[in-house]
Amino acid sequence: MSRQSPKILVDSKAFDYQKLTCNHKPNLDCTDKYGKDSQCLQKFFDKRALKNQDAHLGMTYIITYKKKPIGYVTLAVANINKREIFSKARPSTRDGALFPAMIILDFCIDKKSRGKTYGEYVLMWCNGLARTISRKVGCRYIVLYTKDPDAVRFYTKHSYQIAEKNNKGEFKLMYLDLFSALKK
Repeated sequence: MSRQSPKILVDSKAFDYQKLTCNHKPNLDCTDKYGKDSQCLQKFFDKRALKNQDAHLGMTYIITYKKKPIGYVTLAVANINKREIFSKARPSTRDGALFPAMIILDFCIDKKSRGKTYGEYVLMWCNGLARTISRKVGCRYIVLYTKDPDAVRFYTKHSYQIAEKNNKGEFKLMYLDLFSALKK
């Protein structure tokens, strides 16, 4: 019989999400388990996040847990082409080729904080924010791109699917259909 590591209990009320400012830029390690930044998460956070935010190209939120910075996530509005959605799941009520979405542009949990289920809580927060936005302006999907196999497994575990037509090189387009959650 194999031993499983104990489940870490996380207090969901101990998370806070604050918009990135020039006065609040913590030192985060966004490299992968091999010390590489193959998805440019570290480079984006260190060099571009604040500039992109100032240009309204995405909002970056510093994630804290019990007031300690544990990561960041950058969100923006986007769309998904209907050809990328599995044909059996496509809404038939829209005439156009594009469907409204929120995109997770960059998402990093600090290397020292990984494996503690923080990422799951942050993803739930992103999903909840997309549902809130959808009720105000219409947003059917959440989309993201990743090439990290661990990230693909993480998102798949949380009901994200790899797009049917995926033409972005080594990055995979993944999406979540919010419709069933919106009907509740």
